[in-house]
Parts: sequence; structure tokens; C-alpha cells
Amino acid sequence: MAPALALVTVSSPLGGSGESYHRLWLDLLHTAPKDALLFHAQNEGVPSCAELVDQGVKSLCVVGVDCGSGNWSSLRKEEWATRLVRLISDFIGLDAAHDGERRVLSSGLGSHAVAQAVGCEVSANPSSSDEGGAAATFIVEAAPVHASPALAGTIGNWLRETRADSLSPPPRVLASASGGAAEDLGSTLYLLESHGEQVTSLPLDCEILASSKKTQAEIWAWRENALAFQCHPELTPALFRGSVVPKVAEAIPGAEEGASSSLDEVALDSEVLAAMARHFLEGGSPLESQRDASKDPSLSPLSAASSGLAASSSAIPVPSSLDEAGGVLDTARRLFNSVSEAIRSEFRIPQMEYELLGKMNRLASEKYEHMADFTAGLAVFAESLREKEESLRPLAGQIGGLEQQLSELEALVVDLDEYSKRLENRVKKYVFS
Repeated sequence: MAPALALVTVSSPLGGSGESYHRLWLDLLHTAPKDALLFHAQNEGVPSCAELVDQGVKSLCVVGVDCGSGNWSSLRKEEWATRLVRLISDFIGLDAAHDGERRVLSSGLGSHAVAQAVGCEVSANPSSSDEGGAAATFIVEAAPVHASPALAGTIGNWLRETRADSLSPPPRVLASASGGAAEDLGSTLYLLESHGEQVTSLPLDCEILASSKKTQAEIWAWRENALAFQCHPELTPALFRGSVVPKVAEAIPGAEEGASSSLDEVALDSEVLAAMARHFLEGGSPLESQRDASKDPSLSPLSAASSGLAASSSAIPVPSSLDEAGGVLDTARRLFNSVSEAIRSEFRIPQMEYELLGKMNRLASEKYEHMADFTAGLAVFAESLREKEESLRPLAGQIGGLEQQLSELEALVVDLDEYSKRLENRVKKYVFS
């Protein structure tokens, strides 16, 4: 069976060889590892287009997170970056007529690589007004992203499909669904961002689908072949706080201020982008949701936009009894998917902690083996000392015997000395008598 997609990471916020970051994206795209080809660009992991085509790959994902230590302007000078841009341009058929069957999805730093491949410009973020224009702003926060008019109705459908039927939808979605402001439900998403650069100039065959106050091209598309996210739907708030924000603070002190507070103030809509990404890789249009695709193509937001009509999500057909049964089944399916995604997200951090514990256990085991070797060496040294002691024990006994004989000789010398003194006294007595 041919792989469903090829996943290339430009940089990973989780460190290592990118395996954990690969797993985040595979979970988001509902793809099993056996159905994907995984690469890490900076580890000589950029394949050629011919290699992917030979294996039947129809979808290419290029992803990465800018944590402040390396933006695309600095990375693009590397040899692997040149190969990556060439791979993207070859894969989507920039240099030849192409039927649009191949798709390229990108996020973060990966979107900058795709931007270069299709002729966009990537520049530093605009300077903050309160900094006097002295330095570019590094954006790391949960930001409100506003859809373009052509995408507004589709975003509303995605919000209804991914959040309104979930177990705990954010209050703003419930309020909008019950007659609140349509703008909250239909055109605004809250998404995670971390970047020092952004796409600032797009050619005519590119279309901006969503923007924010600080970023012009939050979501954009190149024809029907490429869909790019500046934001990061793969990251959870916990991963964003624990992995991205500390690295940004280390690389650019002060840039992380307000990031945690922005996470606490909003409910993220990352699942909306995840659903859009899956729909796009399955052959759908970026301006079309699953609800739109189930209708007549002539009524889709994409055809309405091309004919000059405003796309709207308010016109919902009244279902028949069979449609109601199908709607209940779809609702149950979406509810099941929402619960499974929530459970999967809850298990991501414990799984990563378990892997870290496994690495610590292996390190402790290696140290224990080293201590065991050291202890064995000490035992050998002690045994050699004992053998030397055994070999020297007879000599110690001989030394004791010599000491005893020496003591006896000393006693004889003393006796001889006394005898010589008495003999001398007798001789003197006889001589002088």
C-alpha cells in the first residue's frame, strides 16, 4: 500500500530527531505512522520529488516552529533548505502543467518554505508601535484570526462541525449558536502563533484566506495545490507553555511576555484548522467544508465566490426523516471523533513524560552498570591484596623467629659482659694482692 503522505519537519519545538513532533502531526491528520514517510530536513532528511512520486505519495506536509533561534531568512541559506524548496516546487508542478492532484500542506516555518517555492516574500514582522519602530516584534501568543469574506461561511461550518457538537464547546460558540453575534462563530478563530517573520507579498495566483492584527497572511492558498497556516494547530496549550514559550524566552528575552495570559483568556480553535487540513489533503477545496461538499457543487462557497456571490453559512436545508437519521449518525460520529481527539490530546503529555522517564531509566541503568564494573574492579583489587597477604604471612612468621633469636643473642651478650666484668675484677685482685 502506497504511503498516504510525506511529512517533512523543518524544526521541532520538542527537540531530538523530530519523532515526537512527527507524532503530533500524524495524530492531527489521523494518519498511522505506517501510512506516512517521515523526514527531518535538518538531518539530511529532504527526499527528492522523484522518490516520493515513485512511492505513490500524493500529499506533502512541510511543518516547523520558529522558537526564536532560527527564522527562515537564516535557514534558507542552508543546503537542505534549497533542496526542500526544490522538492516543493517539483511536487506541485510549478515548472510544468499539473492536474492539481498533488497537495502541499504547510504550517509555521514550513509555510515560509512553501512561500519561497511559489514566489512569495518572507519578511520580518512589523515593529511594534510602542517600541518606536526600533526592532521587529516576535509574535508568540494565542491570537484572534479573522477569515476573509470568501472563507467566513466555511469557517462557520467548520466551527459548528468541530466545536458545537463537542462535550464542552467554548461559551462564545454556544452563545453564537443560540443567536449571538455571527462574527464570533463565523469569522474569528483563536490560534497559537510563534514566529519572527511572516509572508508579506503574494503573487496573483495566491489568495489570503485569513488575517490577524499582526499577521497579514495567517491562512493562505496557492491555487488548489497548497494550503498554508502561519499558526500551529498541532500544539496544545500545555505544549505551547512547556516547550515553545521557554525557548522563545531564552532566545529573545521579553518576547514571551503576555503569552500565558493570552492562553488563559480564550478557547483555542485548533481543531477547526485540523479538520480543514484533513479535508484539503483528501482533495477538498480550502474554501469548502465537509458540510459544503455534501451539497450540490453549484451551491458551494467556492463556486459562489467565483461567480461573485457572497458565501453564506446561514442557509441550511430542512432535512427529511432519512436526512435526520443521517444527521444523528453524523452528529454521533463527530461526537465520537471529538471525544477521541480530546482523549488523545490528554494522553500526549503523559506519553511524552513516560518516554522521558524511559530515557532517564536507561541513563540510570548505564550508570548502574558502570558502578557495577567499578565494584567488580574493586573486588579484583581486594582479592589481589588478600593473595599478597597470604604469600607474605610465612615471611612474617620467619621475621618473628629471627626477632626471638636476636633477643636470645642479646641476653647472651649481656651475660658474657657480666662474666667478663667479674673475671676482670678477679684478675685485678690477684695482681694487687
